[in-house]
Amino acid sequence: MKLNILERIMLQDVLATIGTGNYINLKLVQNLRMKVGFTSQELKKANLRENAGSFTWDKDFETTFQFDDKTKEIIVKQLTDLNSKEQLKPGHLSLYEKFVGVENGE
Repeated sequence: MKLNILERIMLQDVLATIGTGNYINLKLVQNLRMKVGFTSQELKKANLRENAGSFTWDKDFETTFQFDDKTKEIIVKQLTDLNSKEQLKPGHLSLYEKFVGVENGE
């Protein structure tokens, strides 16, 4: 699955909403957060910077990630939970569409 810079940042945001869980799921989330994080080369390539919780970048690009079924399940659960609680943010929309699908949205 290809994710652009905003989607990677928003996926980090979604994963940060996971406060508790069992050991295996928490380890999967921890590994996933590291996986979709940015390398120093990517930070330089995009000129990605953060100021007071807001991110800006000069060059967008997509990176391809492979997600196993369990990892996808965790992401889908978080996105659908946020949707049911009406806590999705505009930046979550493309992630929701990629992981959950438009036909499942409300």
